[in-house]
Amino acid sequence: DKKLIIQRLQSFGIKRPYFLCVGGAHWNENSPHLIQAYSRIKEKEPLRYQLVMVGKKDWFGKSLIIDEIKKKNMAEDIVFTGYVSEQDLAYLYNGALCLVQPSLWEGFGLPIIEAMACGLPVVTSNISASGEVAGEAAILVDPYNSEDIASAMSRLTQDEDLRKQIISKGLERAKLFSWEKTASQTLS
Repeated sequence: DKKLIIQRLQSFGIKRPYFLCVGGAHWNENSPHLIQAYSRIKEKEPLRYQLVMVGKKDWFGKSLIIDEIKKKNMAEDIVFTGYVSEQDLAYLYNGALCLVQPSLWEGFGLPIIEAMACGLPVVTSNISASGEVAGEAAILVDPYNSEDIASAMSRLTQDEDLRKQIISKGLERAKLFSWEKTASQTLS
């Protein structure tokens, strides 16, 4: 229900179309490069998009992230939701422009599959488990290159054909993963 999604998004302070990152501000989530990438987009279109970061704020990265946000005057543009319920996470996936997950390290990358299952296009790292999980169903980026990340984010907002193609591939890719399959393979 679109109306319910909009109400829930507004309760988090989300007022505009947004890019979503799930996992918090942990070092492995690569928040500094993501925020730099978002800053590049904001410079071109100052009031068009927000960045929403879901998860606990990690103290290791907090000062770097807060400093960057203050320096770039982005306090109104970046929303830190903290922990959210599974239902609210589903609303966040369903309301976003894309999932941006430029992780430096992932054990698996569950948000990538969750986003794909919700029909959300994904931008993720070309390293670690992220690239393996996403396969060809996402735009893979160099997580150390904020320009590369920003370019991928922009492409998904400007190229509707690419967006549809990534969504379609993502929906098919998500079907390859299930808890039942995981349990069966673990038992084997």
